[in-house]
Amino acid sequence: MSGSGSGNSRGNGSANSNGDFCAIARIVNTQGHKGEIRAVLLTDFPERFTKLRRVFIGKADANANTSVWRPLHISSYRFQKQFVILSFDEIPDMNSAETIKGLLIGVPADERWPLPEGHYYIDDLIGMEVFEADGHLLGTVREVLETGSNAVLSVMRGKQEVLIPMLKSVIKSVDLSRRVINAALPPGLLEDDQDAH
Repeated sequence: MSGSGSGNSRGNGSANSNGDFCAIARIVNTQGHKGEIRAVLLTDFPERFTKLRRVFIGKADANANTSVWRPLHISSYRFQKQFVILSFDEIPDMNSAETIKGLLIGVPADERWPLPEGHYYIDDLIGMEVFEADGHLLGTVREVLETGSNAVLSVMRGKQEVLIPMLKSVIKSVDLSRRVINAALPPGLLEDDQDAH
């Protein structure tokens, strides 16, 4: 998942990381009778599977970072369209594979691949505060939408959703350590400018 401009976002996986893990795939079904699973990729870096020996599986928890992630060791992998087909040492047959359907496959956050300058992981952007050029707080990033041409920040301004394109002309700076995004909003983006201040 990538956008264009200085504010590119990357899908390390799902839009949210859970605890200290980042999802890179979601198990959608079993594959065959030997314990293989089929997972839809949630990463811009499918090549990471060529180097992975151990992954973690867990359930997405939108309310709190309380998912329990269990380690599994990859015994084989192959790609099939947008899927990765995996087998694990700990999953010997189809019955065992059935028990992990629907779970996320993740890696520890500190094992995420480094990104080029000006690119950001989606889960790093979620929850950041967005300030307008005049220094007023606009709101908090709720989610990052992928439109094909560029990513778009969904920012909650009170009860109003404001969609901000991640373009060089709009996103002036992203400070991950301070959790702050500075934006120069184009005229007409806000429905009611009187409520902005």
